[in-house]
Amino acid sequence: MAWLRALSVLPLIVGATACGSSTSTMASKPVVLAMFADPAGALTPDVRDVDEQIVHFDTNNNTLIWTPGNLTFPGYTVSGYNVNGTFQVRFSKQNGRAYFTETARPFICNIEVVNSQLQITPTDVPVPGGS
Repeated sequence: MAWLRALSVLPLIVGATACGSSTSTMASKPVVLAMFADPAGALTPDVRDVDEQIVHFDTNNNTLIWTPGNLTFPGYTVSGYNVNGTFQVRFSKQNGRAYFTETARPFICNIEVVNSQLQITPTDVPVPGGS
């Protein structure tokens, strides 16, 4: 679909695996947030997990930003709506919010930080209203 685009010009670099973990690091360049366009054309950097917790993606440092604790995790490169070829940002037709899902399965992932480690796990919760 034409509205499936993120305002990011960086190439896709595969660096993380589905449902894997990584260690928090500090960003070395200025933060540039990936902006995602919903079907109506509104832009947002906010991507939600199954618990409605928000993450951002820094395209300048290829990091995922865990906003509840303001922690960064390396290896998350955005290309369009694709994150590392393993994850995808999908929009809800019901509420217009962006959700973090696996590419192969249209279900919202659970994202948590435990002992400074990022943990991404699959769920069977669909994006509200489909994507």
